[in-house]
Amino acid sequence: MVRVQLDETLLEDRIQELGRECFEEIRGQKLSLMDPKAYTGKLMNWAMEDPDFRVALFRFVDVLPGLTDSASVIRHAQAYFKPVAGRLPGLLQWGLDLDPESLRAKAAAALIRRQISSLGQQFIVGGTPAEAIRRLKKIHAKGMCTTVDLLGEACVSELESEVYLDRYLELLEALDGELPVNISVKLSALYSRSKPVGFDESVAVLKKRLRKIYSRAKEIGAFVYVDMEDTTKIDITLEVVQSLLMEDEFRGWADAGIVLQAYLRRTKVDAERILSWVEARGTPISVRLVKGAYWDTETILARLASWPIPVWQKKPESDRTYEDISRFLLSHADVLRPAFASHNLRSLVHSIAVAEQLELSLEAYEFQTLYGMADPIKSVFVKRGVTVREYAPIGDMLTGMAYLVRRLLENTANEGFIRSGFLEGESAEQLLAKPELDSSDTGREYLEVNPKEEFLNVPLLDFSIGSNRDGIREALGQLRQRREGDFPRILPFINGKPVKDCPHFIASDSPEETGFTLGTVGMVGPEHLEQAVEVLKGGFAKWRETNPALRARVLFKAADLIEVSRSELVALIILECGKPWIEADADVAEAIDFCRYYGKNALDLFKSENLCAYDGEEDHHFYEARGICGIISPWNFPLAIPCGMFSAALVTGNAVILKPAEQSTLVASRLFQIFLEAGMPADVGAFLPGEGETIGRSIVQHPEIDTLVFTGSKAVGMDIIREAAVLRKGQTHVKRVIAEMGGKNAIVVDDGADLDQAVKGVLYSAFGYAGQKCSACSRLYVHTSIHDRFIERLTTAVQSLVAGRASDPSVDLGPVIDDDAMKRINGAIASAGLEAVMGRLSADREAGRYIPATLFVEVDPDHKLLQEELFGPVLAAVRVDSFEEGIRLANAHEYGLTGGVFSRHPGHLQYAARHFRVGNLYLNRSCTGALVGRQPFGGFKHSGVGSKAGGPDYLKQFVLPRIVCENTLRQGFAPMEHDS
Repeated sequence: MVRVQLDETLLEDRIQELGRECFEEIRGQKLSLMDPKAYTGKLMNWAMEDPDFRVALFRFVDVLPGLTDSASVIRHAQAYFKPVAGRLPGLLQWGLDLDPESLRAKAAAALIRRQISSLGQQFIVGGTPAEAIRRLKKIHAKGMCTTVDLLGEACVSELESEVYLDRYLELLEALDGELPVNISVKLSALYSRSKPVGFDESVAVLKKRLRKIYSRAKEIGAFVYVDMEDTTKIDITLEVVQSLLMEDEFRGWADAGIVLQAYLRRTKVDAERILSWVEARGTPISVRLVKGAYWDTETILARLASWPIPVWQKKPESDRTYEDISRFLLSHADVLRPAFASHNLRSLVHSIAVAEQLELSLEAYEFQTLYGMADPIKSVFVKRGVTVREYAPIGDMLTGMAYLVRRLLENTANEGFIRSGFLEGESAEQLLAKPELDSSDTGREYLEVNPKEEFLNVPLLDFSIGSNRDGIREALGQLRQRREGDFPRILPFINGKPVKDCPHFIASDSPEETGFTLGTVGMVGPEHLEQAVEVLKGGFAKWRETNPALRARVLFKAADLIEVSRSELVALIILECGKPWIEADADVAEAIDFCRYYGKNALDLFKSENLCAYDGEEDHHFYEARGICGIISPWNFPLAIPCGMFSAALVTGNAVILKPAEQSTLVASRLFQIFLEAGMPADVGAFLPGEGETIGRSIVQHPEIDTLVFTGSKAVGMDIIREAAVLRKGQTHVKRVIAEMGGKNAIVVDDGADLDQAVKGVLYSAFGYAGQKCSACSRLYVHTSIHDRFIERLTTAVQSLVAGRASDPSVDLGPVIDDDAMKRINGAIASAGLEAVMGRLSADREAGRYIPATLFVEVDPDHKLLQEELFGPVLAAVRVDSFEEGIRLANAHEYGLTGGVFSRHPGHLQYAARHFRVGNLYLNRSCTGALVGRQPFGGFKHSGVGSKAGGPDYLKQFVLPRIVCENTLRQGFAPMEHDS
């Protein structure tokens, strides 16, 4: 960041002088920042004084617009406000003791809506452009300017994005001729399928759509700001705006602006990038500098993803960065026309003081503020001749609710200038104090852990970072060279050596292009299984006695090797199994997590414990390995699941056979080689690819294999359980079976659900990896009061989904795994006897196995679509009359793996937690994507038997618990606990 050379002493003196002057003027005004005579002002004051009421109010405000009937309004009001009822003034006793179905409840609900609507009207300039024009003209009459934003729901479909684009074009027409036109645009609303992983496609489509807005704005002399949103969208936004404004049509157009957010650590670099670009362009643009509106979201999501936190963690750090960037913008005000958006008095007067030292005129910059907030602050700068522009949103209560909640949060934030300066009465000295950066705040502090001692999920790749996209693209390119016949021959391994006398070989093709052979795989016969067992018996005897720390070291090393090979493995999973980029990367990350989590857990598990508390006896409790373990792994998580099974068996001292699914043998082979490279003794692991009907059955029936671990279909799983129960000649043990056998998972959408969140969650749950997950949602139960609106949005969203090559990061669904799957799923769709809503197929799909996202609506609860597991991109939706009915129908199935609920009613969430009986229940998020250590995975009923994978009990299934009891009393003497 280039720093302006200023006289720091004079600058600070001027900031303090001007700041105190403005501060006293603001304090002296008769009106408070929120008029206490107004009902909304009282609400805000109560919210600032009572944190519990603040949470209840904002959550209720968030849910209210989506509630369609009075009874639901009263039920939600009671759920949120009854816990704080004892502290509520009479004004806020919103029907808390009424029967929700009564006539009085209808009147109370109408009153509540009016009260909350009045709250929204404080921050939203109008429901439509026509309604807003009168208020906008009043703002201009007060000597201020405006920039107009269109509020809207999150666009979950291309239809909604196209409507949003049309609304912006209509806004330009409505304002033209009425007042100077200045609008603000959010790119995320213009393309519902925009995503960092599909960077190039997102940029291309957004340029096409933003070009329409730019062209019309240029024709009528309007100004267009492009807003900045969350961190993952920044590079897309910058690329769209910069490349579009370099086109001949717009290169000389100066009425364009972009936004920078001071609370981001990266913003100084972005400011430098914009300056270099503007200088090359030769035409100035405007830059609006804001603090940032998504601090909580950015922080929380980064922590959940184990990514560095992108925002400064303390308010003074954002304030200091704001001042640094202010200096930078003002020092280049000829090409970067600054607009300072803030209600912080120190930040604003700092900009004036810097501009004065640089001898800039008042026309060289402007201040921007939010409509409905801090009018007294605005007036003191208007009086001083500074251009003040209000950010004025247009939209109805429903579509503007997310915006309204953000404004409420800003108004009542503990560190906010408005609250500190005018409710809590902090002094001018405190409010004008010079902010400083904290050098210890790197955003990475919480990530600096030793994975052997403190488990932390490995972060997924952040595909908003170009180098991560480039790494996968390069790895895919290397694998595609196998088209020329240079594909590997994968061989079984016994005792660390390849098995060359395989009875036959099969080709592993790519489901996205069936003529593309990735490699050939040698299939083993029964004689190879016998050879492997003989080797493993000898290896097991030594491995069982090996120090657990040395066994764990193999897992930790394997995790490191997987991490080093991450791009290669992601690319192989994409091409061999048809997993899209993000989910293929998640597969690799989960494998790393399993190794580190089980390695750490094993160190604790194998500590001997004395269970006797008295002198004279020692009762040592400890675990030892069971024997030889047979792993039969699936294709849908080709790395993570076999890695989890294999590593758990290995670290607990067992010898292990890995028999992968035929469709994913290349990935499994690479995994096995990694364990050998990590130091696994050659005689404790065997890699035996083969057909399930032959070698798989032989593994299950072999009398010297102690433990069977399986993930796959219910039919095969139940067959394994039956066969394992048979005591065969020479068998000295009872076989243990750990089996995960799939699901027919349901999501229930309640009447108070956040529909933006619910549509997105259902889409990913049902159609992620083309529905080929045992956790995928295939049954959907929607409350009747919101059914039509929700299904309308879900339908258009499904129609927007594109199925195509998994190697193309812009697609939403990859191919299905093989011809059998293709035939089975298409047969179920054709025989359903119902009209289907379908997504699109990519033009670039050649000879792949593609089925579009498929939705059936208004399905009878007893229809076979809701009974049979399809393992594909098919979703059946049912209308239900109550939340309880939805839960009842969700439970009425033989499977019990995962489930989901979307609701904002606290009581309903608690009800679901008690009564929705599945192994993994997800509230207000997708029902897939369990993380090791955080959401141990596994179900019950016909979904499987055994403890949850990735959980604290999983390793215990691979060991035998033992007790050694020793009488330590000798001739009346025993070692005392206190003896040294």
